[in-house]
Amino acid sequence: MIKTEFKNQILKLKNDITKIEAIMEDVSTNGSHNIQDCDEKYKKIHFSINKKIHNFEKQGLKLLHLNSHQSLKDFYSYWKINLPTYQSRREYIRSLYNPMEQKINKILIEIDDDDYGTIDLKELEIDNDKGKFELKKDELEIDEKLCFVLMPFDEKFNSIYNTIKEIVEDDEFALNCKRADEIFTIGVIIEDIWNYIQKARILVAELTEKNPNVFYELGLAHAMNKEVILITQNVDDIPFDLGHHRYIVYENSIDGAEKLKEALKNTLREQLKE
Repeated sequence: MIKTEFKNQILKLKNDITKIEAIMEDVSTNGSHNIQDCDEKYKKIHFSINKKIHNFEKQGLKLLHLNSHQSLKDFYSYWKINLPTYQSRREYIRSLYNPMEQKINKILIEIDDDDYGTIDLKELEIDNDKGKFELKKDELEIDEKLCFVLMPFDEKFNSIYNTIKEIVEDDEFALNCKRADEIFTIGVIIEDIWNYIQKARILVAELTEKNPNVFYELGLAHAMNKEVILITQNVDDIPFDLGHHRYIVYENSIDGAEKLKEALKNTLREQLKE
């Protein structure tokens, strides 16, 4: 690809990110009365970001969009429950886009340092794997017995977690299953989650209902090139930019739990062979 053309495309993506962050911060400051005025613009920019990411991926460059809020109403509903202060909302918005912005900035630096008029996006992706989102510089040793589960902190998912735990801790696999709320009795900070994601031999992500925290943690895992077993009760909860990944769809029922067990066993057998 011609370097100037690629740089312009990256800058347009960066501009979209700046715009959508500004809209989200405005709504998080001024409340629900601003949603109707801004929602259509938000949806268009969100779609534009996804489209640009998809086009880059077809050319060999992977960028992950962590913002799963399809509308401002969805975003507002989430922060009303989970983000009580303006500061927490501001930090949350930044967490959705910082990984991609950091990578974009590094790409722009490499483009400017490149003396050639054309650029190979696949080669650029390899170079940038080393510079992906970092919360901790020290790499942790993989715990071959650790399975870390990414899922919402919600009682209705407890039965699903217990199903996963039953399988991975079975004698066949003999893994130690953990999820974030089991790490500490008082609170969980992002660095702890980062460490567990980094250490885990197996990662499972429950994507039902598109929980933003789960998508953020999934983004961290992908930033480390970790393979993740994706599960969901609804295929529509799998964003299009994750559609090429393998995933398990199951029903939240007794029969569904049994099918989930079998699918999970087969996937674990395959992953643990690698």
